[in-house]
Amino acid sequence: MVKSEVQRVNAEAIKHVKSSFARSILNPGFVKRFYQVLFESYPRIKPMFAETDLVRQSELLKHSITLLISYANGDVLGESGLKRLRKAHNKKNRNTPPHLYDYGVTSLIKTVSEFDQQFNSTLMNEWREILFNGIEYIKEGYDLEE
Repeated sequence: MVKSEVQRVNAEAIKHVKSSFARSILNPGFVKRFYQVLFESYPRIKPMFAETDLVRQSELLKHSITLLISYANGDVLGESGLKRLRKAHNKKNRNTPPHLYDYGVTSLIKTVSEFDQQFNSTLMNEWREILFNGIEYIKEGYDLEE
């Protein structure tokens, strides 16, 4: 995906999602719960994390969410960070099939809904909108040899 193809997201939606993420991440159980939801909902994913340091992965998850939000905002750092993630998870490297990202998005939104007391259907749609472009960018890099 070329940067000019990225649909700009409403600045208010970005502000709402940033605030929602901040409220959620304040709870130390947020990341652990995300992985519980992910593995319970999609058990075939769990073996992919068998040799993963989940403490380090927790920090990477928080960083990745921040990058996705930045990317939706048109930030150069968000784009640069997602480019690294895209390469790291392509077929040649970690071989993360594109459809698995949808499970991650669904699990993330479910987890946020449990941790953010202000979560509602509008905020759910804003989360989806903000994550969409960045996730699509990563998925489109699966077959590329960057």
